Amino acid sequence: MANCFVTDFGVFEWTRMPFGLKCASNSFIRAIQQVLQPIRDFSDSYFDDLATFSNDWLSHLNHVRLFLSKIRESGMTLNLEKCEFAKPSLTFVGHVIGFGMHGPAPNKVACVDSMKPPVTKREVRQVLGFFGFFRSYLSNSPKYLDS
Repeated sequence: MANCFVTDFGVFEWTRMPFGLKCASNSFIRAIQQVLQPIRDFSDSYFDDLATFSNDWLSHLNHVRLFLSKIRESGMTLNLEKCEFAKPSLTFVGHVIGFGMHGPAPNKVACVDSMKPPVTKREVRQVLGFFGFFRSYLSNSPKYLDS
């Protein structure tokens, strides 16, 4: 009963992560990483976005089955309205992934044509952050940035 609270009406325990806790997101991310650790070769997470990926259809069916089994074993649930299954490609954390390829999401890089040169220190940091995020798609980028 470490995560419970006592009231005049009884003892209550959270069944879901409550909103407003300072460390709730860190705890959730750590929990997801522990759940996905055994299947890390074909699954990944970024905050509350989860993905399972494969090179062929039969492998993908098996990977999805293992992924859903791990989620069920952990006691976590998925919102089916937010889930997408068997997609040939998808946008995941600003990248389009599918068919053994990946690239930047078009809506993320559409602003490059209309970008103005940075003037302030803050704008320089923003531009560096923007291009740093997509550095793996830039030719001639220094190797130390790809780590």
